[in-house]
Amino acid sequence: MTAADRKDVNSSVLTYHRIVEAFKLLMLQGASRGRGFLGRQRDQIVRNMTNPAFGESLRHRIYDNRTFDDYKYYGDFYSSTNTGGTAHMSVYFPGRGCGRRHQHDKPLLWFKVSLYTHRYHL
Repeated sequence: MTAADRKDVNSSVLTYHRIVEAFKLLMLQGASRGRGFLGRQRDQIVRNMTNPAFGESLRHRIYDNRTFDDYKYYGDFYSSTNTGGTAHMSVYFPGRGCGRRHQHDKPLLWFKVSLYTHRYHL
């Protein structure tokens, strides 16, 4: 990330949109491997994070103009019958506070994270 990625409102919104989409893609891949995923496969996660080819493959799945309502786009973790759990995301807007989204039901996890809410001084 460079200063250009946050030079104005539009650049900041796009940057945070990309970050959120990357988290959605990565977290479901990790969650689908079970509770011990981070402990068992920590080294593989680090290799992926530092692998330019992995980063590039992730970038190709992130669109600047949309998110996906179909959770299957991000992975098949939620296709199981176990639907318990929570999700929470907070986005801090310097000088304006923060925007927050919280969802308790996994099938509804793909709430619309509206990064434009900072325009309304949340």
